[in-house]
Amino acid sequence: MIIIYHCSGGSHSSILAAHIHIGILPGDRIPSPQEIVEKTNFDTACRKEWGLVKVVGTDEHQNMICTMGRRFSTDIVIQALNSFHRIAGVKEELQLINIHTNVNFLMKIGGALSRGFKLVSIGRPLVLKGSLMAYRDIAEVVNNVKDRLYHHE
Repeated sequence: MIIIYHCSGGSHSSILAAHIHIGILPGDRIPSPQEIVEKTNFDTACRKEWGLVKVVGTDEHQNMICTMGRRFSTDIVIQALNSFHRIAGVKEELQLINIHTNVNFLMKIGGALSRGFKLVSIGRPLVLKGSLMAYRDIAEVVNNVKDRLYHHE
């Protein structure tokens, strides 16, 4: 199975979700900002990476876990990925998980400053603070995905 966590920029919430999913970040507690920055590629994606599916790793069931920034074209991007998946005849099931619904105001402002305006010294602390505030909700989405996909195993 291929699991793609997607959000607007592909730099924050999808990064957290994918790293929680494969166990690099904890799912049972809120990590420190240092853990997030040191263990992931948090707050590093740029505009030229929008639409790229990036492999983060594999989970305990050997499923490929990926991230993608898709801006605000959610429906179009999902339809394109699903149709290409069908046309290409890929055997693995494709799961697209919209994690952007867990993005809060601080994450939006901080992410725009850091990634959009290249004001990393101002934006990164804001997006990190917002991410820590949203972390439990993001971890809950990941846990729900895992329960839904692996519950029967």
